[in-house]
Amino acid sequence: MSGPKNITTPTGVCSFRGDFVILALLQLVFFNFAAAQEYTDRYRIVEWNNVNGLSLGFKNSAIQDANGFLWITSPLGINKFDGGRFEVYHPEISGTAKPNSSYSFSLVEDSAHNLWIGTNKGLLFHDTKADTFGSIFPKITSYATITTIIPFAASSTDIFCIESANRIVAYNHAKFQRKLIATIPGDLTLKNNLMMQSAVYDPVQNKIWIVKGDQLDQQDGLISIDVQTGNQSYITWPCLHPDLKHKHSLRSICLDKSRRQIWINCADGLLWYNLETGQIDHSSALQKFSDSNKFLNALGITLDNEENVWLSTHSNGMFIYHPGQDRIEPLFSDPSLQQ
Repeated sequence: MSGPKNITTPTGVCSFRGDFVILALLQLVFFNFAAAQEYTDRYRIVEWNNVNGLSLGFKNSAIQDANGFLWITSPLGINKFDGGRFEVYHPEISGTAKPNSSYSFSLVEDSAHNLWIGTNKGLLFHDTKADTFGSIFPKITSYATITTIIPFAASSTDIFCIESANRIVAYNHAKFQRKLIATIPGDLTLKNNLMMQSAVYDPVQNKIWIVKGDQLDQQDGLISIDVQTGNQSYITWPCLHPDLKHKHSLRSICLDKSRRQIWINCADGLLWYNLETGQIDHSSALQKFSDSNKFLNALGITLDNEENVWLSTHSNGMFIYHPGQDRIEPLFSDPSLQQ
């Protein structure tokens, strides 16, 4: 790999140019690392903020579309970044969409390369060819209905979303038809109303996997949902942390299509669930960090084009895990970049 890669970093957003895919939803919270390790330092930070044209540098989610543009949501507009300049959209002002972009959660690109943006007031749809926005609102069942719609994956025909915190729905992105897939018990959905990637879609088994939350934070796991039937099953595992009384804060997951597994970033460390065997395993490489009482919460996780695992933590910064070697390294060797 030639030369360091740029990391474009408005607060809460991280993109990787060159050989690497966009890392959305990973907060850049870096800290010093206690142990000396080998570092490659293949990356450098380039910061973009409101001075450079970004509408707001926090409460962000991001995605890189098929044309290479970086889309960044914020409470003050939706930013389109071409690598040098930001174009800011305000759908609620332009008249092409009702005002539902005040707090954005996630973005998904469909097979026609249109964008679906989840907000706390429903779903925004961006027609790429027309460069216009439209709105979709959740089904209201009572005055207490939570109005969030969080898109998390796309198939060739549908966008899969978490609607109103506990309903799993699919929107046909050609006809805009809504289908209810399943309703999750309310006491299992505490952590799904987040900006983190808390659900994935496996097209091989036609199943949705979603983070299982516990109101008392005593045990986390995964919920498997059959898209065709809506049937649900629950996967849990024994605590791997030496302090059994710690909070089991499972925060984010990502699908590894080639290895047929789900990577899990949680307070117990880095785990993975094998989709074929149903077995849970974990990496000992992160153990010295996850054993620490300072390892509070896991934040985000994704794969790069070399199939290495990138994970972000609240208390120890960002790491790159190399599965074939069971080796993990912090992103930077310079402690000042970890702060």
